[in-house]
Amino acid sequence: MAAAATTARKLVTPHPSRHSRDRVEARTTALVALPFEMQFSSLGSKLERSPIRTATNSARAAKERGEDVVSLAGGLPSAELFAMRSMSVDGVEVEGADDVLQYHSGKGNPGLLEKVARLQHSLHEGKYGIACTTGNTDALVKTIELLTEPGDPVFTETPTWPGFLSQLAPRDRAAVGVAMDERGVIPHALDAALAKETGTQQRVFYTVPAGQNPTGVTVDDDRKRQIYEICRRRNVVIVEDDPYYFLRLDGNPLSASYLSLDRDGRVVRLDSASKILAPGIRLGWISGPELFVEKYVLLAETSTQFPSGLAQLAVSHLLDRDFSGHLDRIAADYRRRRDLLVTTLEENLDATLADWNLPTCGMFLWVKQHVSPDARHLVDDFVEKGVAVVPGHCFATTRDLQCPYFRLTFAFGSDDDIRKGAARIAAVLKDKAANE
Repeated sequence: MAAAATTARKLVTPHPSRHSRDRVEARTTALVALPFEMQFSSLGSKLERSPIRTATNSARAAKERGEDVVSLAGGLPSAELFAMRSMSVDGVEVEGADDVLQYHSGKGNPGLLEKVARLQHSLHEGKYGIACTTGNTDALVKTIELLTEPGDPVFTETPTWPGFLSQLAPRDRAAVGVAMDERGVIPHALDAALAKETGTQQRVFYTVPAGQNPTGVTVDDDRKRQIYEICRRRNVVIVEDDPYYFLRLDGNPLSASYLSLDRDGRVVRLDSASKILAPGIRLGWISGPELFVEKYVLLAETSTQFPSGLAQLAVSHLLDRDFSGHLDRIAADYRRRRDLLVTTLEENLDATLADWNLPTCGMFLWVKQHVSPDARHLVDDFVEKGVAVVPGHCFATTRDLQCPYFRLTFAFGSDDDIRKGAARIAAVLKDKAANE
């Protein structure tokens, strides 16, 4: 893992080396920008900034420039009366609590934004705006609401994250599933699905390109370029949801993102602290065209207003505390857990009962069992044996279809839990096969 650790450290340094810049430029220089103007929904077109927030922000900016300005505009409570005035993270006192605990811009605290921007631009070439979010789930809802209207189709790889599907139905958006293979969404399948939708209106393609949930598939650079070119021809915005991006299990360099390939301003990227710091923090960041980020911030200011100040302060501090080393430790431990799960399954099963592809990123193992045409028929048997899995139909855009797959995670649970769970899964499949 020493080589993997070195690679990860290089990729999260604030200033990429000439070698890393050359590698990104080689992937992107062949792409020439095409005329493209992102279209917004009726909701997005109606957003306006609060006049009170405008007045307050103007006064604050003037004061920061050294001007003698007294603001009696915004209804800001006195920091002197806050119930807490300081905080510590892992026993280390963190400065700036008064500032982050106050009302502030929906874009996020400037100090944290500066650190996130350095991180993003060290990893993803290009010109784009950035704002902090209250996590990818909320950011995804807002993104879909900004880019689509009720009744619009939203294209996505299938199988896909059920949380995304559950967002679409109550908002009257229709998920259109596109088939995948071991390299990700299939280019000709995406092109064919898009071709069926008549009209020239903008479409949206949602994807989880690294350690995909549930398959664990990571899309390679060549496949991404193919998908990006199809989206250019078909007037499509790519929503790149990448919470597992840093969870590399094979030691290979981080791949090019859709954001780094973008030359037209048609990619919106979501990053999350949930899988690399802690999910309870509820913080992430969104990157994309400046106008989109402005719209996003306006929408956020009408609902969540801004991410938690405490969360922003904690993440700002954690980004300064050997963040690269922390990522290395996570990847190393998840690789060990993955290998433990797979080894235990291999010790108890043969290929006639189940098979899988080894994930090189993320938290999941996508298992195809061969004892039943539909894994949901095995759920009760698994529960009776004392192990929980997620049957594959839960991840399908059309859930009435049979699916022989089920998803396992190696991220949660002790080593003993992983061993016992894998052994119990094997016992169920053996029993079923013996009784067929």
